[in-house]
Amino acid sequence: MHTRFTSILGLVTIALLLSANSAVAHSRSHTKAKDDAEEHVRKALAALQLAQPELQNAAGDFCGHRAAAIDAANTAVQQLTGALACMTGKALGYKTHKSGTLPNTRAAVKELKKARKDLANSDNTFCGNRDAALAAVDAAIAQLHLVLDCNGM
Repeated sequence: MHTRFTSILGLVTIALLLSANSAVAHSRSHTKAKDDAEEHVRKALAALQLAQPELQNAAGDFCGHRAAAIDAANTAVQQLTGALACMTGKALGYKTHKSGTLPNTRAAVKELKKARKDLANSDNTFCGNRDAALAAVDAAIAQLHLVLDCNGM
């Protein structure tokens, strides 16, 4: 009986060690992926910041695309700065924290998705507001998902 108990204890110990080793390996893999993502965001941000003055000071309008490219670059810099702040947990005008599951925010996303489906499938233009309402709902869903993603970090 003692030998059987020792054997079972040995197997349990081996299983726990293998499980712990697997968890450490997964944690390292997750950390590397996070570090890689952070590096990519930093590089993209730096490249955009170098491209901005180049676009702003260029002589041509690039077939009418210069102004839109400058606006898109400015928006991307702002959003990447926010993403980087969330990734690193550093305050760059953004505060990251875990504030629970945010049940009301999750409920809002769920209801917005239902409303979006109804608006999109309706033949009614809602007095000309349907397209703008769809765009606003899409933007709200996207931003609320970003809040939920950042909160989960």
